[in-house]
Amino acid sequence: MDYQTSLKDSLIYEVPFDPDFKYSSTCVRLEDGRVRLLVKGAAEKLDISEMLDAEGEKIPFDKEAFEAVRLGYSKQCFRNISIAINEWSAEEWAALEIEHSGFDTIDQ
Repeated sequence: MDYQTSLKDSLIYEVPFDPDFKYSSTCVRLEDGRVRLLVKGAAEKLDISEMLDAEGEKIPFDKEAFEAVRLGYSKQCFRNISIAINEWSAEEWAALEIEHSGFDTIDQ
């Protein structure tokens, strides 16, 4: 299966970048039925509760440490972009779809 076909078949919805909100998002269904939401945007606009350490392990988000690093990069004229990820099981996603049934998805 080619990558473009599999991506199109798994796409639930996509929100293009919006300069007012300063982020874009994509929601896809994985092969095992889980649903993954990916949000890319300005770090200060994302509500983050966990982050990955250098070994890739989840740790609580340290906003003060993050802001110190972000400001350091900003002073060097680097733009800071964050990626946030959330996942739901197929069952959890089905419950969310029922709860928010007015929300249109591509794969209905």
